[in-house]
Amino acid sequence: MAERHLNAAIIGIGLLAYMWAFDSLGGFYRMGVYPSENPIWIIHPLIMGITFGALISWYDTSFKMKNEGLSGVIAKIGACSYSIYLLHFWVVFRLAALVNEYVIALSSFPMVLAASLVCFLFIVPVAYVSFQLIELPPLRYRKRYKQTPHLAQSSGALEAVSQKGL
Repeated sequence: MAERHLNAAIIGIGLLAYMWAFDSLGGFYRMGVYPSENPIWIIHPLIMGITFGALISWYDTSFKMKNEGLSGVIAKIGACSYSIYLLHFWVVFRLAALVNEYVIALSSFPMVLAASLVCFLFIVPVAYVSFQLIELPPLRYRKRYKQTPHLAQSSGALEAVSQKGL
């Protein structure tokens, strides 16, 4: 088991190093011309997919998931993830411009990462309200056609959020 955790740590550190190098080369928009002709775009989606897939597989098979503690918080944020996705279009770029202009210059990857984590914590309550008022009411009318043990366990996070709140 310890070897699996070490492998995941190496993959995670490798992903961070790759993203740092990618950002240092110019990231999405500063690689010469836009759209970039750099061949990194041929393998970039593959690198991201494999590393995130490996980390998700490690996390999913390494721990017994509970609806409490850190795992419970992540499950509740996951229940609101579609609201976060829907709201990000309206918030992300405006908020980044405001932070860059009035709070701190977003001139490096560590600054952008720190600012994005803080901003994420501010958007979660908004997404929770959206989840409660827009997403959850129609879910009460759904009909389950087939109940499986896996489905009964995985729906626990949604039920915990809808009954107890975030």
